Order: sequence, then structure tokens, then C-alpha cells
Amino acid sequence: MRTLCQQCASFHKIRYATTTFSVQRIMAFYIFCLPLRGFKTARSLQHTVRHNTQTTESKTMLEIRNARLSTNGKPLFENLSLTVANGSICCITGESGCGKTSLLRTILGFQCLEEGFVSIDGELLTPSSAETFRKDTAYLPQDLSLPAEWVSEMVAYLFQLRLNRNISFTKQRLFEEWQLLGLPRELYDRKTGELSGGERQRAMLAVCGLLDKRLVLVDEPTSALDGSASALVASYLRRLASKGAAVVAVSHDMQLASTCDTRIVIGK
Repeated sequence: MRTLCQQCASFHKIRYATTTFSVQRIMAFYIFCLPLRGFKTARSLQHTVRHNTQTTESKTMLEIRNARLSTNGKPLFENLSLTVANGSICCITGESGCGKTSLLRTILGFQCLEEGFVSIDGELLTPSSAETFRKDTAYLPQDLSLPAEWVSEMVAYLFQLRLNRNISFTKQRLFEEWQLLGLPRELYDRKTGELSGGERQRAMLAVCGLLDKRLVLVDEPTSALDGSASALVASYLRRLASKGAAVVAVSHDMQLASTCDTRIVIGK
């Protein structure tokens, strides 16, 4: 019986030529609509779990067990296990290059574990199911080069995607989300190139919120922000969790990490 990683390699060998462009295009728009369901995880070199708060009567949305992943023969993490329930926030921290972003890509189904599994909502993540799973996921990458000239075009495009066409969108709803993140409505009529890094992060995080997905993955959402703006982002992520989402945040920001329910430290 082939291992999960071998299945992934075979799957992507067939699909890569036809999906590379579409994957890059979607990733470039930073918001991913992915359903999460299952995946086997491996072993993490070192991890620490800290529970800040307890959630009651919540259902496990994401589970990773005994995950191991390497790059170019170099182990990133091994024996890594975690669970994230609906209504809670998990923060992944650790040194640069330890595999934090790779872990998010694994959850999205774009990278394969060598050992272990990932499951979403109790179902195993596999190469054949990953695309379907992404329908229930919003993803905010760290790289925020927006491939649209105007902010209004950028936002409109995301809601024109087939997976998002059933989601109601109004400028008023967007402005309300922006207000929570300290952004003025005037941003809507500006060019994307005129936005600061912090404004881009918060503007697209608000769109993540409007997509109303059950799983939200954010990569360094406060890297371009000062303390007060970081606090607004932390509060916004808590708001998404309070509405039932399971939130996973990769961050070096200890202020943000301190507000999360669970903190996983990946280190060597």
C-alpha cells in the first residue's frame, strides 16, 4: 500500500501541468476557499503547546497527528501534533525556516507530509479530497502583492469566483469590517499600489472575514503593523472565532500569540 506522500507525488505528477497556473493565480489573490478535512501528520523536531483559555462544547475542526516534513533532506518538523476546535485560535510560532508556512501549505493540500496525517472536521485530507476541502477555507498569505490596479477591482474579483458567488457582498459590509481593523472607507477607491503593507494585510483580512469560512489560515498577519494595529488584528481574529471559525495564525508576534487559545512552538 502506498504511503500518503507517495499518493501525493503521483497525484501532483498528473495534475501539476494543468493546475500550476490556476494555483499560482488563486494564491496570488491571497484568499483561499478551501475545505478542510483530513491529513496525516508526522513528527516535529520540537513543539510546545500552551493553552490560554478553554473552550466548551466545541468540535474539533482541524487535527494533525505525528506529522513529519522535510525539505531537501533537511527535517523541518517531526512528531508534530495539534488540534484546533471551532471557535478557537491556534498560533504557530518558531524560528524562520522551521516549516511554519509549509505547515499551512500542508493543511491546504499543496504539500505532503512524509509521516502522520491531517484531518478536517473528522475526515482525512487526501490528494483527491484537498480541492474540495479548500472550499471551506479562507487563506491569507504573507506575500501581499495585490494583482489588481484598484482595491475595488481586487475585492470584486474575489466575490466573482465560482466558489464565492453565493456569498452576499455589499460595500457597507466591507466598510464595517474595515472599521473594526482601523481602515477608512476611502481605501476602496484607491490604487492597490498606494496601500501600505499594513493596509493591504488588514484590507484582505476583512475579505477573509466576509467569506465566512469555517477554517481561517493567516500567515504573519501583523508583520507590517505597529502595536495598536496588531491589537486590532488580534481582536478581529477573536471575532472570527466567536462566530464559529477555527483560526490558525502563523506569527512571530508575541502580542498576537498571547491572545490565542493555543500556541505551538516549532523549533530545533
